[in-house]
Amino acid sequence: MNTGKLGEEIAVRFLIKRGFVVLEQNFKKLPIGEVDIIAKKSGVVHFVEVKSAERKFSHETFSHETFSHETWRPEERVDETKIRKIAMVGEIYLSYTGNTDWQIDVISVLIDRENKKAKCEMTENANL
Repeated sequence: MNTGKLGEEIAVRFLIKRGFVVLEQNFKKLPIGEVDIIAKKSGVVHFVEVKSAERKFSHETFSHETFSHETWRPEERVDETKIRKIAMVGEIYLSYTGNTDWQIDVISVLIDRENKKAKCEMTENANL
């Protein structure tokens, strides 16, 4: 399984453990784009972008700090353009559901396949 798909599956489990209800995965509205996960908690709809990276060196500490020195923090790959596209797709989704409370979140997933571990960090309210 590729890193992106695995990261999304891990992020779904992460959200469910924290009391979110997952409503949609890979919600697409072409040509605008897609939202990786749409979830809901406490009446708020969360449009979640998932960014994943794999651990490269098993001898180093498994943390976001290690990844930022090795490669990059996955969430740093979510730019202003991506946030706008998520917001546009989100507005379309909200027009179907009638919900009004929403936010955009980013989950970074660090994957260590060798040791079968993963770490998630959630950045809430990534709205512009």
